[in-house]
This record gives sequence, C-alpha cells and structure tokens, in this order.
Amino acid sequence: MKLLKKHKDILNELIKGKGYWKTPTVPKNHQENILDDLVNLYLKDLLVFNREYDVPSFGPSSEHKVRYKWYTVTMPKTKTIKDLKRVVKDGKI
Repeated sequence: MKLLKKHKDILNELIKGKGYWKTPTVPKNHQENILDDLVNLYLKDLLVFNREYDVPSFGPSSEHKVRYKWYTVTMPKTKTIKDLKRVVKDGKI
C-alpha cells in the first residue's frame, strides 16, 4: 500500500513527538476526517490510538458533561521510531 500525504503527516507527527501525538481537540458532536486515516494505519500495525474526553470518567451518568474529544496516538510495542522513519522514507507499507 502506498502512503498518502495524510498518512505521512500523521506518522511524521508521531516521530516528532517521540512516539506520542495528541490530535487537535474538537467538540464532542463534530465529525472528524482523521479517524479514517488513523484506522488505516492501525490496521497496518503502524500505530495505536485511543479516544479521550475532557471528563475523566466517561459513562452514561457523565455523558452530558462531555464537551470535547481528541485522540491520543502512540506506537505499538513492536515498532520503533526507526521503523516509522523507514516507512515514511520508503513511502509504502
């Protein structure tokens, strides 16, 4: 699979953050375009991501308190920064 520019940007942010990157914070009801790209890279085992909210414990009783969400992107334990740099340099997975 050839890497798209969006994929390279995500991987470069992950490399720049030394294995950790937080996506921009958006309102809870806002649809994000970055999710599709994150899922594609996750399925290729290049990153791991989690959705986080501005409320520490999220559940049915605190759902009305949530205003913002974001994704935290990290590297899988089997990969190193060197591996990610090689993938970006080659331009394909």
